[in-house]
Amino acid sequence: MQAYEARVLRTCRRLLGNSHDAEDVYQEILIRVFHGLKNFKRDASFSTWLFRVAHNECMTRLRKLSREKRLFISSNDAPEPIASPEHSDTTELGRDIERVLIKMSFEDREILTLRYVSDLPIAAIARVLGIKLSAAKMRLSRAGARFRELLDEN
Repeated sequence: MQAYEARVLRTCRRLLGNSHDAEDVYQEILIRVFHGLKNFKRDASFSTWLFRVAHNECMTRLRKLSREKRLFISSNDAPEPIASPEHSDTTELGRDIERVLIKMSFEDREILTLRYVSDLPIAAIARVLGIKLSAAKMRLSRAGARFRELLDEN
């Protein structure tokens, strides 16, 4: 797990939008992996299985946060930067990328994060998301195009 810790935390941070939730979810991931290792069938690589567990845990947390937000919604809520300041890129391009990612849909941000932050190959991304390889390629291509478009606007 130590070999994947930084990548999993970065992925969770990007998907969840803040470091606090990402670190909480990472602890849940460690527990799930520990208990689920005996059921790991080795039909996929460990990293693909690990990122599937991470993705599922992030989705569970997002659903929980969504329910909580509906209960305690405030009109003053501003979106939090995707990365915490200690993990943020301080270059102008890095800040532009953060602003663009915040504007993107979750699905686009999700696939871009799995590819470019988690550095997963497209076949592994398809397995993590539970979609066909062709669908993963299409989603990545479209998300990349939207990202470039928004970055140019920025």
